[in-house]
Amino acid sequence: MTNIAFADLPVVPAPPVNPWHRSVMTWTGWDGSEWDLSQPRGGVFLTGQGVEGLGMPEHQAWVGTSPSVHGQFYRGFVVEPRQVFWPIYLYSDVGSEAWLELDRAFWRSLQPGKHGAWTVVTPKGGRRFLSCRFVDDGRHSVRMDPMLRGWASYGVSLIADNPFWTGEPARRTWSQSNGVNAFDAGPDYALRISSASQLSTAAMTNEGDLEAWPVWTIKGPATSVTVGVDGATVQWTVQLFEGDTLVIDTDPTVQSAWLNGVDVTAQLGSADFAPIPAGHELPLSLTMAGTGSVEAAITPRFYRAW
Repeated sequence: MTNIAFADLPVVPAPPVNPWHRSVMTWTGWDGSEWDLSQPRGGVFLTGQGVEGLGMPEHQAWVGTSPSVHGQFYRGFVVEPRQVFWPIYLYSDVGSEAWLELDRAFWRSLQPGKHGAWTVVTPKGGRRFLSCRFVDDGRHSVRMDPMLRGWASYGVSLIADNPFWTGEPARRTWSQSNGVNAFDAGPDYALRISSASQLSTAAMTNEGDLEAWPVWTIKGPATSVTVGVDGATVQWTVQLFEGDTLVIDTDPTVQSAWLNGVDVTAQLGSADFAPIPAGHELPLSLTMAGTGSVEAAITPRFYRAW
């Protein structure tokens, strides 16, 4: 007599997940063209050796000395413009005309005095940007006709006048409570739950490496508005009607106010522009007479590309 035993088939273990993933680098030219510099199949890519501009920027330290004190006093620093270098390989295996069109299109995105954006995306999706303008091609020399071979290598130098990498803008919006007691409003009043983001509890976090200057967007109606950071405020006392939009940019290089696209900086009341320090969550100082809303937007700045 034959005994037959049944058993489950062995389960083949899943292959191990590769923990390593590459970053993605792209270039968006002043003309709006986009170039994936990480994938050779696109025909234009970084060779991976000698790329400059991803790390810490150069800086100049300011120090002072005294004949009665040893050493020196550190007073601060200024970050220099960021030097960027790309070792670029450009090729086409279609033919001479295809290579020529690709070469022309790439160099069209690099023109003196015009800025583009270098973007780095990390494996988890973090995205940072660097505004760059073209400097030179290193006095590029040609040893062999690239239209005959279908390839060329370039050394592209750029410069970031603003040396900091920037992240995605962070935005938060707060609205004024309507102040109506739903239980005393009568049977015809429709119960409305107010937004959890109220002006009285507003706070914002700056995840960057440097201070961040808010851009305030106020939408009417309102008769007066005060916005600011931890007690340092900017006041607006001119009436805003339904549909009006007031934008106050506190960046030291801008520091202006625009109402529906018209410069109204001179109409601001007291103006104590203040940033949100790096790595901090601070309470915001927001008050509004009206039923409009206030939006704060900050662009975090970083020393490095990741």
